[in-house]
Amino acid sequence: VSTQSTGNSQPFTASVPTYSNPSGTYAAPSSSNHGNSGGRTQSGGMVTQNTGQPCITIEAPKLEQIKKWTVNNYKFTKQLVSEKFGHSTKTVDKDLGTRIEELRASKQQYANMLREARTMYTRFEALVTTHRNIRAQFQTLIAHAPDLQDQLQANATTQSILEKNGEGLLGAIKQFGDTLNTLVNVTIQDTLLTIKNYENARIEYDAYRNEVAALQNQPQTDANTNKLLSLQVVYETRKKRWEKLKTDSHTKLDLLGENRSAVMKSQLEMFNTA
Repeated sequence: VSTQSTGNSQPFTASVPTYSNPSGTYAAPSSSNHGNSGGRTQSGGMVTQNTGQPCITIEAPKLEQIKKWTVNNYKFTKQLVSEKFGHSTKTVDKDLGTRIEELRASKQQYANMLREARTMYTRFEALVTTHRNIRAQFQTLIAHAPDLQDQLQANATTQSILEKNGEGLLGAIKQFGDTLNTLVNVTIQDTLLTIKNYENARIEYDAYRNEVAALQNQPQTDANTNKLLSLQVVYETRKKRWEKLKTDSHTKLDLLGENRSAVMKSQLEMFNTA
């Protein structure tokens, strides 16, 4: 592609980047407006005479996929914005909505507990290290201060006991923190991912539901009737996906509740015993 400037400046030439695709190299016919004749690549694509770079075109199936994605993304965004400004209705499941809010609040509480457990481990580990070091100093000093041997040995024994008990508690804190980390960042996060998919599916479903309702109120011309029939097919697909994800979300919440209760009871008892 070249543009001619005035004066003595030379034409500016911009090469078209090459894009690869699993189905082969994309190619487009060269434009006659610029006087560019082209050849073909080994894969059958067109190349410009000026740059020798493959031209870009997009196959019909790919164009159709991009068109569908663009339309769905537009409808999704439009529905989301309309809901925020109160211009559109949305489907509400109060029971599931309450459970989702409780889960998000619980995740925040467990995340706070995990943060404190990690802080406790770091500080207690430093304390156990201090007990170990001072016990070693007491034992070393016995050889240099025979008159204090009994007192130094007694203190070394006490520090050794504190060190041993501390290591046991340190192990319990680590196990407790690891369990919390799995609960917060794996188990709960997996459930929230399903919930996120459910919420997105609900927005898509409502977007098509509102569009079908609006089209049903318009004059029943042949064009509107055909458009409505086509739209209802997509609407039913979105509805089924939303209902499936709603069921999946309830199931995941049930399983999460059972697993969380059993695991946390065991960990809390172990932590208290340590």
